[in-house]
Amino acid sequence: IRPYVWEKTDEVPRFAVRQRQNGHFLKIPGDWGGHYTLLGWAHTFFQHEGLMPPEKYFSAHPEWYSEINGQRRWKEAQLCMTNEAMLAELTRNVLDRIRKNPGAGMISVAQNDWAGNCQCAACKALDDAEGSPAGSLLHGINRVAEGVEKEFPGFFVETLAYQYTRRPPRTIRPRHNVIVRFSVIERSAVQPIT
Repeated sequence: IRPYVWEKTDEVPRFAVRQRQNGHFLKIPGDWGGHYTLLGWAHTFFQHEGLMPPEKYFSAHPEWYSEINGQRRWKEAQLCMTNEAMLAELTRNVLDRIRKNPGAGMISVAQNDWAGNCQCAACKALDDAEGSPAGSLLHGINRVAEGVEKEFPGFFVETLAYQYTRRPPRTIRPRHNVIVRFSVIERSAVQPIT
């Protein structure tokens, strides 16, 4: 039996092409159609490969981070997705990453790997109206994606439906250049999601 090594086999890309999948890890060669590269992987607000690192921004702009129990914080928190100044800076940072690798195809702009969504008046009102914290998340992601499209039409902004953002918002929908990755990591991949 030949050992399976992901990086050293062509069976995975061949099967992916047959299944019409062309994601980041599949490494499908160009003559088979190529694949997208995802800048960042997940939890990119400021946890992994942080787009808005608190050590750079928090002291001057605590309002850019989650308000939880009346206080702005960054530890085990997220970004304030209704703050227009933060969204403008986030968009600038996203565009800077894309300019360094414009052929990638998509960039991850996704919540950190913990709870702590913003509960400021604006985020709470939006989330209450939408029936889910995915409302404020998708509001902000759509704003970033709008800015990305102006300079990089055809480039995708990827985010997560993960933990507290899995329930979809009532009315807000992702823009045409937004991909929402449904993340149910704590469930078995062997059985159907249902």
